[in-house]
Amino acid sequence: MDRQGRSLGSAGPATDYVSVQLSPDGSSVADCARDQDLGTNDVYMLDLQRDAERRLTTDRRTENVPIWTPDAQTLVYAADRNGPPSLFAKPANGTGEERPIVPPGIGGPQRAASITPDGRFVLYVHNAPQRASDILIAPMDGSGGPTRRPALAGPAEIGLKEASICYSTRCRVS
Repeated sequence: MDRQGRSLGSAGPATDYVSVQLSPDGSSVADCARDQDLGTNDVYMLDLQRDAERRLTTDRRTENVPIWTPDAQTLVYAADRNGPPSLFAKPANGTGEERPIVPPGIGGPQRAASITPDGRFVLYVHNAPQRASDILIAPMDGSGGPTRRPALAGPAEIGLKEASICYSTRCRVS
């Protein structure tokens, strides 16, 4: 659709999309779609110029909510490899293996929300039983481990539930 709401056409196959995100350069779409046979989600990338879709994840478990790095070279997504969903990264061109960014959280799933403009850090939502949910920050190189730090954190007893956040293109993280 254009800005006036007029249809400009369609892209990609008709399927059960769970999430969709346009690449920073506007040439591709990363999406998460349901595999009807397995009942799980996989990450796909759709090249909008060629209207060609490529499956990026093939694990029998679920992958969710892919987001792009600012350079459009990598996708970050949540995957349930060893317990609750945790964050992984994979080259957007489909080559190479996925790599862990943040280990599984204690008691709850993680979901990538935004990546710093310099591509060094990821903001993500972690749902844990002792808290409503928190927005945390971790380095993209996977060195975050147990030293990851809260970007925002609210005690569950006051009912604060951080669910989404996005970096400004002008911010810096030190």
